[in-house]
Amino acid sequence: MSQGNDKTEYLFRCCICGSSDISIIDSISCIASCQTCGYVFDNPRPSPGEIDSFYSRPVQYDEWLGQLPERENTWRLRLKAVRRHSVPGSLFDVGAGVGQFIALAQCFFTSVFGSEISSTAVAIAKKNYGLDLVAGRIESIDFGGKKYDNITLFHVLEHMHEPGVSLKRCWELLNPGGMIFIAVPNELDSLRRHVRKLLHSLGLKQIRYEGVLGISKIRLDGSLSEIHLSHFTGKSLANALDKYGFDVVEQGMDPYYVSKGWQEVIDSTYFNICSFFKKITGMNVYNTLWIVGRKR
Repeated sequence: MSQGNDKTEYLFRCCICGSSDISIIDSISCIASCQTCGYVFDNPRPSPGEIDSFYSRPVQYDEWLGQLPERENTWRLRLKAVRRHSVPGSLFDVGAGVGQFIALAQCFFTSVFGSEISSTAVAIAKKNYGLDLVAGRIESIDFGGKKYDNITLFHVLEHMHEPGVSLKRCWELLNPGGMIFIAVPNELDSLRRHVRKLLHSLGLKQIRYEGVLGISKIRLDGSLSEIHLSHFTGKSLANALDKYGFDVVEQGMDPYYVSKGWQEVIDSTYFNICSFFKKITGMNVYNTLWIVGRKR
């Protein structure tokens, strides 16, 4: 599937469908696409060890901790969306971060659990919320045969090195009829992306972004706060869920904005405008994707 060294990996097959028919579509930002299923990803990319180290930096969650009241609003909106389709029982949050969502959700489920690759986040979750998150990647964690009724992955799948393997693992961890809830960035179809593409075509300088897709080349020097290895569309994400044993129940937009005051009014207004546009056209031009699946 991949080849490289301790710091870098080169992919020769698609991480979703396994096809070897892949090609570079943005040589400046090193982004490739599978010609079989449409999955778009960075190639080459940092190794899992490099990503773990990046997200375990002591300063990684400083901004988060300064925005906890604003982020709580976002988590409550997500919790409301989850409860529309969740089934009674347990909830497992993959990539739980500092544990704020689990802390809010625990009174609505019989039990809550979470995993996280960042040792910094695991320590914060324990200190702030008394949560014992499981450290590591779900593909390598031994769950001892335990199953869950609901699994959430909020802005996590785009960080995973093997999203197909991760989705398969989620299927294995769910009870029959269990639900999966996923939110990822909409980097390829959003209005923001089209604006960046226009700027590129006009030869105008773009701050922080480069390449024909308007997506930054991966850097681990601290200039980027997030590292996205995958770039999904609504179609490619739905196809991935279907391939790994899920029936798509709902597709929409994740209200991913962290703000207050007038900025919150502006952000929520933009979200509502994009939501209305999606209702009348079927097109999601917002910054995020939301998808819900039921285990087949």
